[in-house]
Amino acid sequence: MPNLTFQQFTGLSCGAACLLVAAKELGIAQMPDMTGSGVPNTGMWIGQPLELSNGCERAIYAVTANGVDTYSMPDGIARAGQMLGLDVSVSMSGCVVPKVLEWKYPNVRDQLDELGVEILSGTPALAENERMLVAVGIGGLGLHWVLYRSDGTYMDPAYARNYTCSLWGMGQLGVLRYIDTGIYVVVGTPTV
Repeated sequence: MPNLTFQQFTGLSCGAACLLVAAKELGIAQMPDMTGSGVPNTGMWIGQPLELSNGCERAIYAVTANGVDTYSMPDGIARAGQMLGLDVSVSMSGCVVPKVLEWKYPNVRDQLDELGVEILSGTPALAENERMLVAVGIGGLGLHWVLYRSDGTYMDPAYARNYTCSLWGMGQLGVLRYIDTGIYVVVGTPTV
């Protein structure tokens, strides 16, 4: 399947947009039963085709943001990824930013543990059947998710564009560039 792109529907739904594209590229064809997520209004998507659409992204975003109008957090991305039938792991690299994020969002690690998601150290190397959602900082403004592939390309849902250059050349906000936070969510299809 070719490398896809998708424009996020809100300024905070980048994680959901990345997960939607990753799932589509990895061959997921249908929306899952997301009613077990505890998030209301996700049941209407059960069995619907997985499409690069605002409707599918909104249903995924309801889970990745834990039902709140905020950033998609690693635990929410992991939960939605598992519901989509993907294998999920989280990696943390570096000693400062991951610790600050753990301090600011203390429940994320507990939720990942409850989901049975393995938390690894270091930057993962991807197989062809995997995609990686990379949390990047935008100056001091906040967090953003981009999708990294095993072929070395990135998809940025803020611009619905694929890039073959370095992640650090992607930021389109004038002098602001993306800063790697060291938080990575890897999703993949089971190997046979």
